[in-house]
Amino acid sequence: MTSVTAPPRTNSQVNRNSGEASNDITEQQVVSFLKKTPEFFRQNPEILANMSLPHGSGNAVSLVERQVAILRERSMQARHKMSELVDNAKDNDDLFNKTQALVVDLLKASTIDELFEITHTHFSDYFSVERTSILIIAPALETLAGEISQPFIRSEAHAQEKIASVLCADATLCGVLRDTESEFLFSSSNEVGSAAVATCEINTDTPSTLILAVAHKNTDHYNQHTGTLFIDYIAQFLQIKIDQLIKKNANPETGQ
Repeated sequence: MTSVTAPPRTNSQVNRNSGEASNDITEQQVVSFLKKTPEFFRQNPEILANMSLPHGSGNAVSLVERQVAILRERSMQARHKMSELVDNAKDNDDLFNKTQALVVDLLKASTIDELFEITHTHFSDYFSVERTSILIIAPALETLAGEISQPFIRSEAHAQEKIASVLCADATLCGVLRDTESEFLFSSSNEVGSAAVATCEINTDTPSTLILAVAHKNTDHYNQHTGTLFIDYIAQFLQIKIDQLIKKNANPETGQ
């Protein structure tokens, strides 16, 4: 029997075969290449015809469809975020206009009683505040009897007995009040679930305190996370206006 000897391999064949293993492309290399070449599939659309990606629903979708779905979802999220920003801007603009109208009316007030009545009306009609209380705490009721009507004045002794923790607070309080505190501030604890209470010192002959309080029947409406910028601003404005009116009444000839 005649034996057949295989022809010897050339150097090029040996080199090609021995380099096959070392030339294998890894998954990471493909990922890296595609990241560096985002236009690859657009320039080679024929490749997409043979590709599919598993979808959460179990169906197979093309890479383009999957990419479109992701972009659509991101676009929707961006629109929702933009809508929130626009709504917030509208709310802030509305609040500014209402606050401006309140301040303009307060500037026109010629008495402290009128000042308080304007605040009550605006808070109720324009800011949807359920209950508002404005009080002056004085050492003696007769201290400001000629300046403010009786319903707006409370004695310091009575206040210390009922709302001592409110008077000594370093900042505006927000949360649930005790029944005695609600009764003192709002004349009743009914439908006072939570409240925000701001205080300011008034520069009179004897130290007095201004209290501006708002309440809501919901126990969580005013809480530790409630912003107090607005009520603090109005309380400080009332404080300045009250000082001006007291000085004006004390010096009617100069109007100061």
